Parts: sequence; structure tokens; C-alpha cells
Amino acid sequence: STVLPVLKSDGPEAVLVNAIGSYSGRRPIDLREGSNTATINVTATGDWRMTVSSGLNTARASLGNAPLSGRGDDVVIMNGTAPTAHITNTGGASFIVYVVPVQSATVNLAVNSTTGEYDGIVSLTAPAVVIVQSTGNWTITPRT
Repeated sequence: STVLPVLKSDGPEAVLVNAIGSYSGRRPIDLREGSNTATINVTATGDWRMTVSSGLNTARASLGNAPLSGRGDDVVIMNGTAPTAHITNTGGASFIVYVVPVQSATVNLAVNSTTGEYDGIVSLTAPAVVIVQSTGNWTITPRT
């Protein structure tokens, strides 16, 4: 059967996932100071599995200013000292990237593409946590 997953929380990230078809990805919760998610509701028309991890210890991290790439939703840590990054994406749906510099902990909307196709330079201020929302393949290449 086709899985139609919807994940909602009582935290500030109210709708974590709303997909048609199979879904696999990572989404952050309680990223903002003072947020406290207590409940996550899952609605699906097929089998599903969810893993909840505390902190960023399960996130992939770059080695220094090395690039990272992936497919779909993810939360990654960009190490190094790069002030900007070259970001690309291929996909049919929207592409959104949030950058959260470690030094300021401010959530910045770096990319908001409604077409999913993207190729551009954005502010990074590494080290930073980067939240990617994508249905396609993406790359983040720090620029020093």
C-alpha cells in the first residue's frame, strides 16, 4: 500500500512531514530556545517507522570546509570557517534551506525556491547547523 505520512507536533515546528508516497528524511524539532515538543502525531496509510534522537549527535558533519551532499530532507553540520556556500538542488518540489550559525544560534532562511531547482551562493557563517528540505539531490560546498 502507498504510505501517506503526516507528522505533526505540538511544538513550534507544527508540521514536520506532509508527503505523498514513501518518505525518508531527517527533520529538526525544538531548535529554538524555549521550545518543548511533548507530542508527535503520526498519520499514515501504510507501515511506518520513526526514530527520535536527542541533540545533533546523529547528524552528518563535514570535515573542515569539505562539501556535503544528500537526497531529501536532512539536518547536517557544516564545520570549518567558510562565510558563504555554493548550494545546488535538483527536484520537482520546493527547496528550502535554513542556516543556524553556531555563534549566533539565529535561524536564517538561506534558500526558498518554489521550483526545487536551485544553484546559488548563500551566507553560511560556519560552523553552522544546516536544515535542508528537498525532494531531490542537493550539495552544499563551503566557499572560503
